[in-house]
This record gives sequence, structure tokens and C-alpha cells, in this order.
Amino acid sequence: YSQCENNGDLDGDGEIEIYELSSLNNMVLNEEYSYIGDADNDSLLTVNDLILIYEWWQYDNNPCVIRFILPNYIFSTFDKRNDYFIQDLNNDYLIWEESLVRLNQYGDTLSVVYSNESEIINSLIITDSSNYVITGNTNSQSSTVLYVKKIDILGNEIWNYTKIEDPNAYSINGLKIIQNQDGTFTVLGHHEFSQAGYNDKLILIKLDQNGNELWYNEYISGQQYADWETKDFIKDTVSNNYIAVSDQGHILIKIIDDDGVLLTTFDTYSLGINGGDVKKVFLLENYIYVHFLNYLVKFDGNLNYQSLFSLVDNGSFVNVELDNDQFSVSSSTVNEGPLQGDYTFDIVNADGENIYNYTFVYPQSQLPKDHIKTNDGGYLLYIVGLGLIKTDSSGQIPYWLLED
Repeated sequence: YSQCENNGDLDGDGEIEIYELSSLNNMVLNEEYSYIGDADNDSLLTVNDLILIYEWWQYDNNPCVIRFILPNYIFSTFDKRNDYFIQDLNNDYLIWEESLVRLNQYGDTLSVVYSNESEIINSLIITDSSNYVITGNTNSQSSTVLYVKKIDILGNEIWNYTKIEDPNAYSINGLKIIQNQDGTFTVLGHHEFSQAGYNDKLILIKLDQNGNELWYNEYISGQQYADWETKDFIKDTVSNNYIAVSDQGHILIKIIDDDGVLLTTFDTYSLGINGGDVKKVFLLENYIYVHFLNYLVKFDGNLNYQSLFSLVDNGSFVNVELDNDQFSVSSSTVNEGPLQGDYTFDIVNADGENIYNYTFVYPQSQLPKDHIKTNDGGYLLYIVGLGLIKTDSSGQIPYWLLED
């Protein structure tokens, strides 16, 4: 970690000065700070021929903090996904990145179901007909394309939907897909603009069962900032509305009806909740929960604030999933230098009370990215720096480890 001012150049010599800090735990909610940059091509730093990726954070205007990320985090830093795998009814695991791969319940590779070197898969669902629908983006030298594809279990394409980026845009991404109760599909996307005067936009697309567009809508992410980033969405099956979240140093929540009409927008800046780093949104007992940093913030269905609670005391990196009526929390903290850390698995109820905790020390730093509850009651966890870990129902006995 580094403490800095003037974008890291303390003495004006054009180079970033590095100071070791124990953690970022001093960055808590009651401090005034905001995210002023993220990991992109401008945030690469070479030190002794080692490429590092860093992120700029600023609070109290001065100083700011730069977080350095080890090289094995590079893909995950640019990665916009929230989901990495799913388990099917045959107890096999489907893992996606640039390819879609099937593993058996013991972690052995069974087959590469689908692969296209120009495509990134950001989200996958298993349809009611046991086929797969994937979404993501394709990359070329001239433009990016948001795509949605339906494929069978062997990877054969059934239908394909695409949307090319705006000429003024930097990129367009399909981030997440869900299947609605009537068999149609809704896709969450993000339109990123790099030119001054253009705001980034949240995208929702509704497709029929054959991949035909029913409607396509874009929503300005934020009025004051152009670089809001779309993160996650869910559908409330009672109201039939979509709940979408974005962030830019604080949380933006949008309620959108089933016809794509924006009903309401709420910015947590008015509550003084300026944590940013939004990950996911959940719906439990008619309450909306948003995961950001190490916290869950709770709202009622009308977006009235209810409560805020910390998930872990010192988790530098946190992933949260909703399992029935409880939250499972995968987190890690770096200790005793950059190559050793604590990995913690917690079960938390809807009121933030800890039900279960298990912690172990691993001889390298870890970055929890995703986990699911498996059909046998255990968990499959993806931790950058470790790999895929299958546990028992308590979350503590590794059945197998598939290293990165």
C-alpha cells in the first residue's frame, strides 16, 4: 500500500513514492473519501521489471492511497464479472472465463463445452430446457460488441443476439443474464464512454425465448459523474420489477419495471454512505440488501434505509452470496507481509449476526471472487491465488483444490 499526494508524486520528481502501510482499515464510512480512478491502461507501473496494477483512492482530499495488486490478480482486476461458475443437476460444475469448461464433482475436467478466443463470458444460466444462455462481450481492434447466445450442452449455437457499441463509446458489455418466469430473458449491461460530455449508461435488454429483442433501454448512470459503473441486478418476482445497482464512490439503486420503464433512482450519498466498491444486490423477505466493501446495507421495498452492518472486521477482499435466508461470506486479509493472509468463511443471518466462523492461514495472499453452495451442502469457492476449493457443509474441510 502507498500513501500519496499529487497522484503519488510527493516530491514532484515525476515518480510515485511508496510507503508501506499495514492496511486500509482506516478507510471507514465516516471519512470523506472518493474513488478517483481504477485499474486501466494508465494504472500500470513497472518496478524492477515487475508490472503492478494499482488503484487510486482519495479521502480528506489529501493524502490518498494506492493499492498495489500482485501480478496473478491482473485478469481479475480488469474482470467485470460477479459470477464464475454454477452447478448443474448432474453435480457437474460449469466454469467460465474465455471458455466454458465442465468439471465433475471431484474437480476433474470433463470437457470444454464452448470456446471463442474473441469472446469473454461474463454470465451463464441453465435454462428450463437444460440448454445454456451466456452473455459477455467480443473484442476487436475497432469496437466491442455485447452478445447473448443460447447454446446446447455440447456448445452448439442455437441463437445469437448482438448489440454493437455506440460510436462515441469506449466499450459495451453484457454483465448478467436472468430467465424470467415466462421464459423470456433479461440482460444487464454497461455502456462505457470515454469522451467528455458523455455519461456511462446502464443497459437492460429483454429478449424472447428465441433471442428476439422485445425492448432495449439505456439509463444514465449518474447525473454528476460520467464514470458510474454498472454492477448487478435482480428481479423481484412479486412486483415484477428489476433492481439494479451501480457505484462511483457511493451506491446508485434503480427500480425498473418489466417494460423497462425507470420508476425510481436512489443515491446513498444522501445517507452519508459513500463506501463504493459495490458488488451485488440481494432480495430477502421483501428487503433489498446491497453488498459494498465489507458491508451490507438494507432497504425496504420503497428504498427506505433500514440498517447497515459490517460483514467482517478486517476483510480486505469480500465475496457475499445469499443461501436461502442466510448470507455466506468469503473474505481474506493480508497479514505478516504480502505473501501470507487469513482466509475466513462466515455465515451471517439477515440481521448481520454471525452464526458460523472458520478461519485458516494460507502461505500467500488471496482474493475471494465467487462461491456457491453446492448440491451436497458444501461450498465451491474461487480464490485468486489459491484456485477452486471444494469444502464440506461447514465450509472448513477442503475436499479438493484446483490451483490457479
